[in-house]
Amino acid sequence: MAVQDPSLARQPPQISEDDVDDSVLELRGIVQRKSEAIGLAIVIGILNASGVHDDVENVSSTFEQLKFAVWKKENTSLKALYRIVLAAAKYGETYRYPLSYKFITFYFAGHGGSDDVHSFVCPAYLRGQPKPKLFIEEGIVSPFRPKNAPQLKYMYRLFFFDCCLNDPNRDDTTEHAVPKQMKLPAHANCLVVYGTSMEYYSKGYKGKGGVWTGYLCENLRNYDLPITTILDITHSQVIKNSMEIDDNQAPHYVSCVGVVYLKDPQRSWKYLLVQDEPPHNPPGGATTTSQPTQDKLPVTISEETKVDDTILSTDEGLLPVLKATVGVNNWHKLSIALGLPTYQQSHDSTEVIQRWLDTGSASWSKLVEALKNPLVAQKGLADSIAAAHRK
Repeated sequence: MAVQDPSLARQPPQISEDDVDDSVLELRGIVQRKSEAIGLAIVIGILNASGVHDDVENVSSTFEQLKFAVWKKENTSLKALYRIVLAAAKYGETYRYPLSYKFITFYFAGHGGSDDVHSFVCPAYLRGQPKPKLFIEEGIVSPFRPKNAPQLKYMYRLFFFDCCLNDPNRDDTTEHAVPKQMKLPAHANCLVVYGTSMEYYSKGYKGKGGVWTGYLCENLRNYDLPITTILDITHSQVIKNSMEIDDNQAPHYVSCVGVVYLKDPQRSWKYLLVQDEPPHNPPGGATTTSQPTQDKLPVTISEETKVDDTILSTDEGLLPVLKATVGVNNWHKLSIALGLPTYQQSHDSTEVIQRWLDTGSASWSKLVEALKNPLVAQKGLADSIAAAHRK
């Protein structure tokens, strides 16, 4: 297996302010032409990886359809990639993004976890640990952190990586590189997504693009659902495809964004505390916590309200139920409350709802009852669903 050059991790390319300013001016033209967009999508592709050009075109057109301004770059060197990232962060401080911009999105397709000059996503070993952990070059993520770009504090920062995460050699090179890198960013309003699992390849084909990217783009265009629900659906599709070809590709993500709708940002919940800044203490000794907020609070209804008990069909019920249950915080407990047998219980929202609908006894009234179950304890969400589906 290949090992990332330690000098790559320790010393990011030297980039002059003039180079960054040139990229800022290039970005300014894009933003000015798309001043009513909902966000900026930075789409990066390294063309010597199979199917990357198709992925770049697919992702670019998808985000344009979602009303994003798209900054597209192909066959980008590592130095140019850093320059693009720095420019995207600096733009907010130099010219400020329009108020309509709610998202900064970064998509990368190419090589990862290898010694290729273009790679920057790197599995690496920690001393004393038997398994590698995933790290990202500090220079790629840090410009987007709120302490470095204050205007981005209240913008969603979404990172998508479709690249191999193959296992590095266990030697001093990777161990010494680790302190100069950072773990997955966990600060508020940040989502990091990978098209494959640790220590494995991300499949891509010339003329078709990546398997994960293809499903992701199709689902982003077709579904008006929270981004994490779309990622769960995509995960199930990739897993099914992998099983059919005797493969092991398994996407995964880390989310600190609450409930986010790309098609309608105004419906999104947001975490208020930015965790990588010093917390402030309100008067009285109370401390702030990360809590999602909504424009509209859940509707409270009386226990006597009759909820629709019509049996939901398997084909037509999936999306309405997924939309209604975006606030569920423990799908395994809900699967138990819905009465699914042990072998059908799951932590995946799509699997739980699909299996429940397949029982032929699913209804809005039973869903409300399950949400009120003390095991699940989501009465507010149950009341909202009951109010929307009165008999």
